[in-house]
Amino acid sequence: MFSSHKAVKNNISTQNLKDIYLWSSFNNIISSNIISIHNKYCIPLSSSNKNIIYNNKITDQEIVINIVLSSSNNFITANYIQNNDHGLQIESNNNFIYHNNMINKTLSNAIDNWNNVLDDNYPSDGNYRNDYSGIDENEDEIDDTAYEVEGNKNKDNYPLINLVEI
Repeated sequence: MFSSHKAVKNNISTQNLKDIYLWSSFNNIISSNIISIHNKYCIPLSSSNKNIIYNNKITDQEIVINIVLSSSNNFITANYIQNNDHGLQIESNNNFIYHNNMINKTLSNAIDNWNNVLDDNYPSDGNYRNDYSGIDENEDEIDDTAYEVEGNKNKDNYPLINLVEI
């Protein structure tokens, strides 16, 4: 999709190579979609900026969200991401990813070698990952130890102990 100021909402999509592809697109909203069953790239963003991806249920994919080629200032929040090989694969700077549920990944919840924000600061929190259990001594439902994201460049400073309500 090459577009600006559009909304992709309330769709059900299964068994596609790329479900929602943003290329040179900006100021779009992708929300309330159900996307499932073995897609190569579920939502790729290429040279795309200032898009919002929220409140989607995404299951059984190879790579859920792939952000590449100078895509920046995108917000990925309040998504339910389950049973995927890779949750997020990020190859661009200045994107914001928080309040997502990442459950039962096969390989990695996120790969990020760039400068992105993986939490919304305390007390707003980061993301929930069911493969990460730590200590919550002050009982604020935030893990007291940051989650190291694969790629050694970023970390979620405020990983959540419980699922995000979506």
